Amino acid sequence: MKSKSFVRDSVFLQSFRIVKSNLGISGMIILFDLMFLVSFLTMQKLFDYSAPAIISNINANPLLLFFVLSSLYYLILLFVYSIFKFSVIGFVKSLFFKSRPSFREFWKFYALNLAIALVFLAVMLVLDYVLANLKPDFAPYVFLVMAVPYALILYASVNISQSLLCHGNSLTASLKKGFAITFAEIKRYRELVLVMIISAAALWIIFVGVGYLIRVSTSANYTLYLKTYSVFGEASKWAISIVFYFLIFINRISFYQITQNKR
Repeated sequence: MKSKSFVRDSVFLQSFRIVKSNLGISGMIILFDLMFLVSFLTMQKLFDYSAPAIISNINANPLLLFFVLSSLYYLILLFVYSIFKFSVIGFVKSLFFKSRPSFREFWKFYALNLAIALVFLAVMLVLDYVLANLKPDFAPYVFLVMAVPYALILYASVNISQSLLCHGNSLTASLKKGFAITFAEIKRYRELVLVMIISAAALWIIFVGVGYLIRVSTSANYTLYLKTYSVFGEASKWAISIVFYFLIFINRISFYQITQNKR
């Protein structure tokens, strides 16, 4: 009975029920996510096209110029991300109570994202230095051990800090509380991370099973095997993208919910 009650009252399922009862707002969040994806891909294409042309036509140190252009690109990308994420959190807020759209706190939100990006960039450079000094045989395993916690901590701290800021905390308080909750109060959001880990494991088991069935059923026809496996590969990519977008979508609401009493 306890396990059933825990599942029924979990933050993840509470957030899912909120989404189901507010399909209009949920649709707007999906629309803004798609708009960000289109914006990101467009910016990437523009940068790939324009950067070589700019470097070749300006008489300056190519490495220095590339560094400046790359920095500018990531600052603009972070700005665009902040616009869409700030808007999405505004929609999430309206799932809990009536609120009017306002960009009054946007620059503070952008500064918060910039601060988080710099912190994790510094950590990434340290980890990269550690990996560079390891023996090649051990490097892939150490990378995996470091990369998974790094990604989970980044994911949690970004969402928690952003939610805290949108709850009315100052930039500094959001950053401090965000990292404090991430490291010292894991139990507050562990189920959100656990759902992602279980989903990843379930998908892996399903894909391995389906892959094995494809290999067994088409082993007599190599051409059929290649065609079937190609379709399976594309279907797997779409399945992974849809499942993890769904989890991220629900978790954004969950992170906002669990930080409500941390204002």
